[in-house]
Amino acid sequence: QVVSGSHDHTVRLWDAATGEQVLPTLEGHTSWVASVAFSPDGKQVVSGSHDHTVRLWDAATGEQVLPTLEGHTSWVASVAFSPDGKQVVSGSGDHTVRLWDAATGEQVLPTLEGHTSWVASVAFSPDGKQVVSGSGDHTVRLWDAATGEQVLPTLEGKQVVPRTDSQVLLYTLIVSNDWVIEDGVKIIWLPHEYRTTQVAIRGGIVVLGHSTGKISFLEFSQWLKFL
Repeated sequence: QVVSGSHDHTVRLWDAATGEQVLPTLEGHTSWVASVAFSPDGKQVVSGSHDHTVRLWDAATGEQVLPTLEGHTSWVASVAFSPDGKQVVSGSGDHTVRLWDAATGEQVLPTLEGHTSWVASVAFSPDGKQVVSGSGDHTVRLWDAATGEQVLPTLEGKQVVPRTDSQVLLYTLIVSNDWVIEDGVKIIWLPHEYRTTQVAIRGGIVVLGHSTGKISFLEFSQWLKFL
């Protein structure tokens, strides 16, 4: 299946083999849906919206499975499930990152603060122990998912930072203005027709959402290297 979020305030699920919509349209958001993601087991969908909220849906029935997750004071730009499906992370125009319990809808940590502009993208590490956030302030931050503490100095510009505990070497990969930037270096200029309204980054895959409704995929040979 494929899930999509739209300026029409709705979420839709599609059969990836036939292109048919597989459930009635998921309605509830009161502004455009900026980010959507499946849970790792494919049983739930999370959506983040410009109405400042996060919602969780049953992917089999289309029903909202929890009360609306509220707390952000500006639009929710990015959402993602943890690898075990037990938590959801959200990044917002209020400059913050929040972690939520996917079973109860409760916020599980104090709000993660530090960015000075909107948080454009968030993701869990493959082991679920860390959260990474990318922001309009041109920085990347890594957070401990258990404590909420920032675990490395803020990643700014051209940086390669070795993780001494797990031996992970991180290269920043972001989309900023008209460019795809890897390790602080502008590597791909985006023509006007490929300018984005939404960006999702997972590993070496960059997904660009466009105002036309089209989606572009870019694959890079290396983003996270595990030594």
